[in-house]
Amino acid sequence: ETADDEASMEAYGLKVLNGLIDEQVAAGIEPSRIVVGGFSQGGCTALLCSLRRQETLAGVLSISGWLPSYVATEEAIRAGANGTARPPVAWGHGEADPTVTFARAQPNAEALKAAGLDVQFQGYPNVAHDCTSQE
Repeated sequence: ETADDEASMEAYGLKVLNGLIDEQVAAGIEPSRIVVGGFSQGGCTALLCSLRRQETLAGVLSISGWLPSYVATEEAIRAGANGTARPPVAWGHGEADPTVTFARAQPNAEALKAAGLDVQFQGYPNVAHDCTSQE
């Protein structure tokens, strides 16, 4: 992924996801009852959304996701929160994933934990860039 890919994902993906959340909030659903999630780029977008929203969401599910390099440090995560509590994160990742490697995702999860987030990160042996029934 390149910086342009990351910027494009943030500009488009977050706009769409935040729009969907805003529609639900306008319909009377409290942000604290909304869970966001996704697979691969969708997991990345869900993680970014949860770190950038002004309201605290109920939770995040990321399957084979990652954090873009410009966000994936404890300092950047803390700075992005602006004092807002962050939701718990459930993150599953295939240990044999050649697309978004386990070696890339695991440090991202550790950075979230170091920044004070409740993260349950689970690796799955012999699982590539895919979902598994264990998740």
